[in-house]
Amino acid sequence: MADCFAAIDFFEHRKLPYLIAINQFDGQQYHNAQDVRDALAISSDVPVVSCDARNRESTKQVLISLVEYVLSMRRTRTGAPA
Repeated sequence: MADCFAAIDFFEHRKLPYLIAINQFDGQQYHNAQDVRDALAISSDVPVVSCDARNRESTKQVLISLVEYVLSMRRTRTGAPA
């Protein structure tokens, strides 16, 4: 997880929305979302999702989750539909 901090800093310093994707192979859960959130010291509003990066549908769902998060943030900030 140590490699994640530079990427998180990049997005946070630029005020860009991001999410954390936990790559799980063969359905094995090595880290739960709250443990990852705590270890990375990220805000509770940042989505943490699970995926299998080898699976196209799974990675597509991560991108969909990111777009939904960005749209949700925009609605919250402007008070209007995105």
